[in-house]
Amino acid sequence: MISRLISVVLLISLSCYSLVNGCPQGSIDYGDRQECIYPVDSRANYTLVRQICQNFNGRPIQIRDVFENVMAGTEAANEMGIGSESFIGVINTPSNIWVYDDGTPLQFQNWMPGHPLSNSTCVVQSASTYQWISVGCQENYSFICSIPDQENATTTTTTTTATTTTTTTTTTTTTTTTTTTWNPCPASDGWIQHNGYCYYFYNAQVQTTKPLFNQSTAQNACLSRNAQLASIHSDAEFQFLKRQIATSSENQPDLYCQRDQALIGLTCVWPNSMFWLDGSPFDYDQTQGQCNDAYAIINDSRCGSTVDTWENWTDSTQFTRYICKKRDPRTASEQTQLKSKRI
Repeated sequence: MISRLISVVLLISLSCYSLVNGCPQGSIDYGDRQECIYPVDSRANYTLVRQICQNFNGRPIQIRDVFENVMAGTEAANEMGIGSESFIGVINTPSNIWVYDDGTPLQFQNWMPGHPLSNSTCVVQSASTYQWISVGCQENYSFICSIPDQENATTTTTTTTATTTTTTTTTTTTTTTTTTTWNPCPASDGWIQHNGYCYYFYNAQVQTTKPLFNQSTAQNACLSRNAQLASIHSDAEFQFLKRQIATSSENQPDLYCQRDQALIGLTCVWPNSMFWLDGSPFDYDQTQGQCNDAYAIINDSRCGSTVDTWENWTDSTQFTRYICKKRDPRTASEQTQLKSKRI
C-alpha cells in the first residue's frame, strides 16, 4: 500500500517538475551552495526518500552551515507547517559516528538537547526550532531534497602567456582556455561516491513503472551508465552496500525477500569457478559455496540470514533492484578501464 502511495506521489511530483530560474517550482535557490532546497510534503521512510530525491535529480539535503540550516527549516515550515519534521541527509554509521549520507564528515550540527541517540540511524530537522532529532530510518517523515541549480555551472579558466624575444622584436601571445568542471559520478544522477568508486542503486519500487531485471538486462543497464554490476572485495564494502539497500518490511508490506533483492555482478561457471563481470579478482566470498548464474543481496530483518550472504539464482530470475559500480577517476590512484562484457 505504501509503495503504491509513493508511486502516486512520484507521478504527481514529476508531472509538476518544471524549472524556474534553474530550480523546480516549490523550491528556493540557495546560491552559495548552487542548489535548490526542495521540501516535499509526502511521508516516506529514508530508503524511499533517497530514491525520490534521486528521481528529482537530487539527494536528501546535506546541511553544511547555519544559513543553509535556517533556509531548509524555513522552507519546510512554509511548505509543510511549523510543526513538521523532515528527513535530511545525515545518517549514523555502525561505529556510531554521524556522517552525511555520502559518508563524508559533518561540517555542521544542530542537535536538539538529548540527541543524537546511539540507537537511532537517521535525522529529521524540526521546522520550528531548526534543531536536529535522531530517529529510525524505517520511520515515515516528510523530507527535504537538495537539487543542483541548473543556472549555476562551475567553470575554471586557465590563461597561458608565452613570450618570444629577439634583438629587435618582442611578440606576446595569450591563450585562454575555459573548461567546465566534470563530475563523472554526480549525486544529482543518483550516484554515491565511496572509497574511490561510484555506486548506483536502482530500485524499481520507487519508479512510476516497475520493470524487472535479470542479470543480463541489469548488466546492460549498468553498461549504459558506463559502469558494470557491482563487484565486492571486502566486508567493509559489503556492509556499505547493505546500508544503502536497507529496507523495512513494516513500511513496505509488499516487499518480497527474493524479488526485491539487488543484483550484483558475480557469476559462476560449474563446478566452482567464480568471477566478477568487471574482470576484478574474486578475493572476497559470501556465496556459501553455491555456484549459479547470478547473485543478489538484500538487507531486511524479515528476510532472516539471507542478509549476510549472497543468494544464488539462475540468470532467468528477475529482480526489482540492481547495483552498478565504476571507478571514480578523480580519486583512483591509477585509471583503469573496466572491461565491457555484454551477456
